[in-house]
Amino acid sequence: MKYSDFRGIAGLGGICINCENNIRAFALREARKHGIPFMVWGSTDFEDAPDSFLKDGKKSFKEGFGEFSHTFGLRRMKRMYEGMVGDYRVLKYFWHLPFMYRCMRHFYYKMRDNWLMKPPGKLAWIDPFIEVTFKGTGIDVLYFFEYIEYRPFEHIAALNRETGWEMLQGKETRQDCLLHHLANYRGYKNNGITNDGFFYSVLIRDGQLTREEALEKEKRGLGDLEEKARKVLDRIGADPEAVKYIK
Repeated sequence: MKYSDFRGIAGLGGICINCENNIRAFALREARKHGIPFMVWGSTDFEDAPDSFLKDGKKSFKEGFGEFSHTFGLRRMKRMYEGMVGDYRVLKYFWHLPFMYRCMRHFYYKMRDNWLMKPPGKLAWIDPFIEVTFKGTGIDVLYFFEYIEYRPFEHIAALNRETGWEMLQGKETRQDCLLHHLANYRGYKNNGITNDGFFYSVLIRDGQLTREEALEKEKRGLGDLEEKARKVLDRIGADPEAVKYIK
């Protein structure tokens, strides 16, 4: 499977795009406010987006996220163009007025979200494709999983044993994101594997899961996935029947 074949999972601008920006912006703002010189960050390549793993010349998560500058130079304009019309599936609908109306609303709310979070960088909030970077902020960032091996099953077992905490829905990742059900459903409709399934495949290659264990987890996740997607659409005010148009 090529990177270009996988882009449809994210769609125009992505189902999930701003949570990482908001978390980074808030953390940087609080660090500056309280004079904190460094932060410990928990992001890891294991949970990176599928399209990042499939892209030629993949960089690590900490190098890839936020690698574009926050100025409107040629590279930024190229990135914005690719995000808007670079996918041939988008081109089919680009001049369709209802589609364009929804795109504009999508961009507006992303920029409004950025404005409220006050991300670092000159005029960064007006860029709907912003990737908040730690570079040049004056805050040193230590990546936790460069020092502690990423072993999600062992970590969850330890939390359960020591605190009584139980993971939600039997999942090891994206437990607190309702929109992830839509991303999973779109991934499955496009490629026959959910985004969670892609995560499991990464763990297989790392020796943390067998293929059989991963298939069983994927099978359980698919059991009520469409119903979960319908509930998310209903919760955000969309027609649950629109689930059949997700692709």
